[in-house]
Amino acid sequence: MGTGSGLGSPKAMKPGLLLRTWACIAFSVLSCGFVAAYSHIRFIAFKYCDDRSVLIGICELLVKFNGYSLVVPFIAAVWAVYYSKSERVLLGLGYGNLLFSAIWLMACILAWELQQIPLVGLDGFK
Repeated sequence: MGTGSGLGSPKAMKPGLLLRTWACIAFSVLSCGFVAAYSHIRFIAFKYCDDRSVLIGICELLVKFNGYSLVVPFIAAVWAVYYSKSERVLLGLGYGNLLFSAIWLMACILAWELQQIPLVGLDGFK
């Protein structure tokens, strides 16, 4: 059978790769939870404390559809279980979830900060 040094032998996976992938998925879930909580808090603050009556479109989308962002880490978790032997897939899932988390967090914060830009020159602006 050989010593495992041939072309058809399975490679040994790096230790901790599966744990690192699950940590990235967990961070992605936390990121989605933060976006949901932040959007909810900012929406309540806008609704009761802001003089403007119009919410910008991207903030409306964040409020309505931020729960669906949890689909991304869920699909990654299913793939991680199914492809747990493939090092390349696990690396892609881990880094993909980190990228998704960073973009999702920054998009949320940017959208709600854009909502706070003062509107000058509109009727009723004092």
